[in-house]
Amino acid sequence: MLPITQDVAWNVRATLRSPGCDYPAYVELASGDGPCRVCLNPFRSGVDRAVWFVYDPVRGRGPVPAPGPVQVHEDGCCAYENAAAGLDPAVFTDDLSVLLQGFPVQPDDTAAVTGIECATGAPAVGKALQHLFADPAVAFVHVRRADDGCFLCEVTTSGH
Repeated sequence: MLPITQDVAWNVRATLRSPGCDYPAYVELASGDGPCRVCLNPFRSGVDRAVWFVYDPVRGRGPVPAPGPVQVHEDGCCAYENAAAGLDPAVFTDDLSVLLQGFPVQPDDTAAVTGIECATGAPAVGKALQHLFADPAVAFVHVRRADDGCFLCEVTTSGH
C-alpha cells in the first residue's frame, strides 16, 4: 500500500497549491473521519485540521487523467509504512466501501483501467486485490472511496 508521498504533501502544505494542476488548496477543520492520504489514519472530526487539494494519481502514467480531491493532515504526519504487512484493517474498516481500479503494465490510448472491483472491509478488499492482480496485465491498483471516488492509496505487488 503506497500513500501520497511526503514530498507531495509538504509541497502542498507550503504552497497551498495542488501538484501538477496548480489549483488552490485549502485548510479546514476535518468534518469526516478521513483517512489522511499520507499516514492513512482517520481524521478526528472537529479536532484535526485537513489540507484539501486536487491530486491526480495517474499523472504521467496513463492516457486518461483521474484527478480528484484528497486530504492530508495540516501539521504533517508520519507516512504509512506497513506496505509489506498486508492490508491494514484500521484503513479498510467495515464501514468504508472502496472501489479498486486495476491499471495496465503498459497503458495505451484505449486501456486506462484494466479491471474494477468493489469491496467493504479488509477481507473483501484482499480478495478483490487478489482477483485484480491475477490478471498479468495489471501493474497497480488504485483504491478509491466508493461513495465519492476520492483516491485513498495505490497498491502494487513486488512483481511489478
